[in-house]
Amino acid sequence: MELYSCDTMVALGNSTESGHVIFAKNSDRPVTEAQPLVVYPAADHAPDETVECTYIQIPQAAHTYRVLGSKPYWIWGFEHGMNEKGVAIGNEAVWSREPEEAENGLLGMDLLRLGLERGATAYEALHVITSLLEKYGQGGNAAVGMQHRYHNAFLIADAREAWILDTCSRRWVARRVRDVAGISNCYSTETEWDEDSGDVKEHAYEMGWISPQVPFNFAKAYGAMSLKHRAAQPRFFRLNKLLRANMGHITLDTIRAIQRDHFEGESIAPPLEPGRWPAGDDLHARHAGHRQQDGGLLACGAGGRRNTGLVECFRLPLFVGLCPLLGKQFPACRTQLRRGKVHPRKCMVAV
Repeated sequence: MELYSCDTMVALGNSTESGHVIFAKNSDRPVTEAQPLVVYPAADHAPDETVECTYIQIPQAAHTYRVLGSKPYWIWGFEHGMNEKGVAIGNEAVWSREPEEAENGLLGMDLLRLGLERGATAYEALHVITSLLEKYGQGGNAAVGMQHRYHNAFLIADAREAWILDTCSRRWVARRVRDVAGISNCYSTETEWDEDSGDVKEHAYEMGWISPQVPFNFAKAYGAMSLKHRAAQPRFFRLNKLLRANMGHITLDTIRAIQRDHFEGESIAPPLEPGRWPAGDDLHARHAGHRQQDGGLLACGAGGRRNTGLVECFRLPLFVGLCPLLGKQFPACRTQLRRGKVHPRKCMVAV
């Protein structure tokens, strides 16, 4: 079984040693796809201005915040990123019994960037995403050279709180994180959530995905039991197991270790000799001929943008160091890699 997967995680201040929120993501994208780190300045916009996303054009907001994100070179949106207010978001591809929308709409990565540009808090960014999702839908091929369509899950955090958003076409459920949480390429919301789009249960009953006679479980009702789902489940359970095992004393080093985890001690752990590891086998992305770990983010927020720090890994977190990029303010693109050199084709960093 291929155990490649994206994973996003957060530890709130009540679970970390420092009392600060720590947010991280590993991004699994096609192996040939460059994913540079980019910065876009804050801006005010005219009332009739529009923004050209990956596939569709939508009205622009009156003001957009300064954002930093890891951006697949051909896509408008981000795999993960932060804004000047200290909001961080990562998304995951998820698959549902509901077919993906046939018409092009907003990619999950577009929604992520829009949430960062328009949301001053995690909760505000959550509702930026859900309102745009309901209006424009999510749709379009998310890869070059292959068909890759999916629904999306998001982990949205700021220095005070975090939310998990599971979506299926234009429906969604959202739950507030209480301490630690991680998401992977599978739905994680089960029987309890805090907000939703309104007809989540009724639609599942109508489609025959779950019986009204049993307790409603969103992940079981909406999730597609595919090979991709089964490949993501081991990562999801392992990720949350490690987070919970370290609750109360989680540090940046704890999260770095989780990002580089190999299922050590588990029956499915790969051989530990470095020369025998497949490219991308570290953490959540296992090389499958066309995909591998393509970037990672680690952020720590302490209650405001002046106390927010960020480091970025531009390739495999096992073999490539995490580069500190963000202290009091976002860096200029040309000076962001003071500790290393950018590979012109794959944005690999040597540190």
